[in-house]
Amino acid sequence: MKSKRDLELLKMALNKSDLKTIQVISHKIRGHALGYGFAPLSQICTQIEHAAIEGRSHIINLLLDEYTAYIENVDLK
Repeated sequence: MKSKRDLELLKMALNKSDLKTIQVISHKIRGHALGYGFAPLSQICTQIEHAAIEGRSHIINLLLDEYTAYIENVDLK
């Protein structure tokens, strides 16, 4: 699943304090998620994007936990 790969990329970027990469990836995921009807994931990614812009790494870390929980529990029927 692509979202799991994106999550790993976000985590790697956070470990490197690469907020620009987090901003770019979360923006991309936000649009794709909304386009496919995954509004909650889009909302999480919007928050991640804004936290990256604001330099709030601790918030990004919490939001990545939400992202993880969402993709682990989403029903793809």
